[in-house]
Formats: sequence, C-alpha cells, structure tokens
Amino acid sequence: NTLKLNLGIQENEFVLSYIGSIGTWYMLSEMLEFYKVLEKHYPNAKFLFVTKDNPEIIRSNAQKLQINSKNIIITPSERKDVPAYISLSDLSVFFIKPLYSKKASSPTKQGEIMAMNVPLICNTNVGDTDFVVNKYHSGIIIKEFSKEEYEKAIQLFKESSYNNLREGAYDFFSLEKGIEKYAQVYQHVLS
Repeated sequence: NTLKLNLGIQENEFVLSYIGSIGTWYMLSEMLEFYKVLEKHYPNAKFLFVTKDNPEIIRSNAQKLQINSKNIIITPSERKDVPAYISLSDLSVFFIKPLYSKKASSPTKQGEIMAMNVPLICNTNVGDTDFVVNKYHSGIIIKEFSKEEYEKAIQLFKESSYNNLREGAYDFFSLEKGIEKYAQVYQHVLS
C-alpha cells in the first residue's frame, strides 16, 4: 500500500486512527492514554491522526504521556482523501466530552468510519452513538476513561469480528434513507 509506506507505516503494523479536528469537544489526552494501553496488546501499533490541526498540540500531549514520537503519525487531508486514510485503519477512535450539549449530537465521522468497514471505539452519552454501535455491532463503547476500561474494550475488540459495517452505515446514515424516513413522517402528519 503506497499510502501506508508514504506515511511510514509498515504492512504488518496495527493502525489506530483519529479523523478530524481535535477542537474543544474531543478528548485528546484520553485518546492518547487509550493508545498507550493498546500498545501493550499491539506493540507495533501506530496512531494516525488525519487532521489539519496544529501537529504540535498532538505531539506535546503524546510527549507528556511518554509515547514514542515515531508511533504518532499526523497528516492533513483534503475531504475527498479522508476515505483513503480511514481505509488504513484497523480501529478508529473518538472520545467526545460527554456534555449535555453533546447528548443530541451525532458525529459525522462515525458514519464515514463505518462506511469504510472500520470498527470504532468511542464513549457513551454522545447522541445516538451508543445506539448505532450496538445496533450494527460496529465497535466498542467505553463507559469511563480509565486504563481498566480501555483494557476491557481492547480485549472485547480482539475477541469480536466486525462484518457488514458498510451496510449499517448505509442503513443509518444514508441520505436516501433519510429522505425516505422524512417522507414517511410527513405522510403520517398529513394523513
């Protein structure tokens, strides 16, 4: 895979990815702590950040946690190229601050990751994330940010198989399905 090699990732290396901006809602330190636990299970793991954010923010946080800088790969991407980067992943992660305002949000990246047939690990109490992960068996939900919880999640990931994530993404996130559901609601209201 040319893209992997260009990023310095070897074929046999496990790739955890994070897609999108870090921003104020995403929990960078906790995601890096998760990666540290993951490294114990996959010593050849790399953490790929596909973001246009300042790489120094990620690097300095990784350094504080004593993560080898060679294992952190940061690359910007144009929107059209994001699926290619997601396809390099064995697992993708996003931890979002479980604030009241996030109870009604739905991360777009979840559908994008599922559409590329990549399982994900995320936290509970963020919009319909739990529902989607459980309904389509598309990953692991963590209930708290602790090493013990990360260990359990990684063990569960290793014991599970993930199939048909793409179909789940289509079923839940597709524009066509959304239009169809809205049409049904309008039809019901008008009748």
